[in-house]
Amino acid sequence: MPSAGPTGRTDNPRHLTERHVLALGLGMAGLYVVAALLAAITTVVAGGSSWAALHLALAGAATVAIGAFMPHFAVTLAGTRPAPPRERLTALGLLAAGGAAVVAGVTSLGGLVAAAGAVAQLVGLVIVGWHTISPSRDPLARRHQVVALAYIVALLELAGGIALGALSALGVPA
Repeated sequence: MPSAGPTGRTDNPRHLTERHVLALGLGMAGLYVVAALLAAITTVVAGGSSWAALHLALAGAATVAIGAFMPHFAVTLAGTRPAPPRERLTALGLLAAGGAAVVAGVTSLGGLVAAAGAVAQLVGLVIVGWHTISPSRDPLARRHQVVALAYIVALLELAGGIALGALSALGVPA
């Protein structure tokens, strides 16, 4: 039986930790970069548009990396505990699957698939936002209001970009 550490948590190697979440998030972002490179090479050879490669890198890799690391930085600054790993992984899954659906929808499957992917990404961002802001609400947390405000603004800008992209995929004119 695993022994309990000073925080009362067991040293069970099968237990998901913040380190696992960060590693999986970084791995997912890396897979998106590889997919973006493959898409870029394919489109250059075929003489097509580099839209898919660019969006695999931005909607996929960058968004997943933000989703993985922003809550971690907030927890570290606040000096509190991170959200449960399963919740964090759910948010990363929504961001990754949503980004893939957006690219697949725009390139071949249609606007509804792209819009559904954007909705998945927006839900994932709401979860990331909660995991980013909630550590500073802990009564014993260190407060960093300027950093928290910057994180909120960054997430709102990202959400705005996703929403505008979804509307564009559905044919709503700019």
